[in-house]
Amino acid sequence: MSTPRSTGNGETLSRDFADGLALSIHNAMHTHELTLVPMVVVGHVEGADAALALIACLADAISAAIIINPTRAMRPPATNLGGMDVLLATPKGAGSADDTALQIEKCLVEAGARVICERVPRSRVVSKRDELMARIFLSALFR
Repeated sequence: MSTPRSTGNGETLSRDFADGLALSIHNAMHTHELTLVPMVVVGHVEGADAALALIACLADAISAAIIINPTRAMRPPATNLGGMDVLLATPKGAGSADDTALQIEKCLVEAGARVICERVPRSRVVSKRDELMARIFLSALFR
């Protein structure tokens, strides 16, 4: 399965990617009886968009998420996200990036997720700060 890619107009295929990935995960979970394994979704930039799309269509299988610098708004989840913990690291600044960050946070919270929202510099690569923040979040979750 390929990763999300941009089309000519800048839109991503994150939702199609997430829908296909959700089906693969669902099948693997049932085939290998992985229902007790906590699943953590992690994504950065377009990968964060795909992770948000995955949350929207497979929320019941996801325990936690780390979303770093998403670029697109989130579609409302199909189910309640009660019990899901989310680290949402969004870019500092104003304008459309800030509007997107607020929409994502609102969508997650209204669906019942517990969200920690951090403002970070926009970056096309995962920084050491992002990596450390994710490690601390994960260690706190599974203590």
